[in-house]
Amino acid sequence: MAVALGRTYHSDCFVCSICQSPFIGDVCYEHDSQPLCEWHWYIQNGLLCAECGGIIKNQCVLTRGKKYHQVCAESKYGESAITIEEARRQLKAAKSSAPAA
Repeated sequence: MAVALGRTYHSDCFVCSICQSPFIGDVCYEHDSQPLCEWHWYIQNGLLCAECGGIIKNQCVLTRGKKYHQVCAESKYGESAITIEEARRQLKAAKSSAPAA
């Protein structure tokens, strides 16, 4: 038996609710109270790179309304992409240096 997410499962029934695959290393992710494998958790949370389709685990670059790995954004657009955190910092700096109306 496995106890997870407030429920009790037969060990053979405790699988990803989307692909029905068993969890690797007894690691399960949760989304909307459903057990998910790592891949489906990232899909459900919108964390796949728009260029290569890979999981974005570290820094996510948001440019042109889509999420990318840093290297994918730079190679696709030929410019130095910035992280969401850097964009926020630049926006805050621009607002603080703007003349008062």
